[in-house]
Amino acid sequence: MKILITGASGFIGKNLLSDLENTKNDVSACYYSKEIKGYNNIKFYKLNLSDINSIKTLLKRIQPEVIVYLAWEGIPNFSKENCKNNYNNSKKFFLEAFKEKALRKILVTGSCFEISDKNKGECFEHHAELPTDEFTNAKHSLMEWLLNFKTNRVISIA
Repeated sequence: MKILITGASGFIGKNLLSDLENTKNDVSACYYSKEIKGYNNIKFYKLNLSDINSIKTLLKRIQPEVIVYLAWEGIPNFSKENCKNNYNNSKKFFLEAFKEKALRKILVTGSCFEISDKNKGECFEHHAELPTDEFTNAKHSLMEWLLNFKTNRVISIA
């Protein structure tokens, strides 16, 4: 299976790479600012999500069946402007990704920051609250947009 991981240099991304490195999957991973080394069976690509031509080129080259979307540039900058840029760039990425005929599944994930008050400590998905700030609002809005996106193909979104 061809898997594309965005945001591979982050905490979740690095751990996922370790789990996928020695599988039979064809894994490609994207990073923006922190180059990733030490993996023999994974192909790495620098990707700027604000560059639509880079997105198109990458998707055409990889033709992913599964996208694990972890990208969010600028963390820990949770400002309104940074969240708006990430939301818009993410939508552009997915509009291009939906054009890929091989794509069957999109997994969007993150940390507890997206589902709960950051000041409470430990959290679980069943504790999910309504968005309380720009960051959680942008993450929730992106997921809603993805779940409501209409395509003539079956693409699982989780």
